[in-house]
This record gives sequence, structure tokens and C-alpha cells, in this order.
Amino acid sequence: MDPYRPEIWGMNSDQFSAGVREGWGMECPKCKTADDIYVEATVTIRLYPGGHEAHLCAETIWNDTSPCHCGNCAFGGTAKDFKIPSTGEAPEQEGGRR
Repeated sequence: MDPYRPEIWGMNSDQFSAGVREGWGMECPKCKTADDIYVEATVTIRLYPGGHEAHLCAETIWNDTSPCHCGNCAFGGTAKDFKIPSTGEAPEQEGGRR
């Protein structure tokens, strides 16, 4: 099961999209969905003889120039292209350090 789908979080698609819109201030500028946005990020991985895995304690880093695309309609651009124009109350988050 895909851990990034709304039902994993106990939400329907509309609730999940609202959470992304409110939390990150982002949605697809073409189809207006927010539940299927992908941002290319830098992440630290640990190498081992049989492969690699994401290092869970490391930061995931992305910014306004990071490539971004919509899994719903295939629109592509940068993370900045997906930011919802400010209404005066934009989220305080700068890029995406998690």
C-alpha cells in the first residue's frame, strides 16, 4: 500500500488536499489538485552492501527552484510554480526542510 495516499492518513482526497494547501501553500496551477504533488529533494541515504536506504534522521531539503510535478495532470515546473499566490496569510515555512 502506498504510504503517501490520503487513506493512509485517515483522510479522503479532499481533506488531504486541504491539508497540503494549508500546510504548504501549494497546489497544481493547472488542475488545482494538491494531493498528488511531487517535489525533487536532496536527501541523505545510507549505503550498505545490498543497496541503500533513506537516513530517517537527516534533513530533506528543497526550495523554490526544485523541480516539481503533478501526478494528477502531469504539469511540471518548479516548486515556486505550485505555490498558491499569497492572500496575506502565507505559511511561515520556507521551502521544505523536514
